Amino acid sequence: MFLLTQYSYRNLWVRRLTTILTAGGMGLVVFVFAAELMLAHGLEKALVSTGRDDNAVFIRRS
Repeated sequence: MFLLTQYSYRNLWVRRLTTILTAGGMGLVVFVFAAELMLAHGLEKALVSTGRDDNAVFIRRS
């Protein structure tokens, strides 16, 4: 088991650019996903707090 762990860490060190790009890509995906969820939550919260039950919007398609 120690040999496998040692090989994995050595491989990460030898392939530094690939490791950094992979970690950066994963971080970017997590950031974009979290930002999208925060934006959706904030928009929903704003619409709920400013909307009224007796208000409706009708959109006519032509």
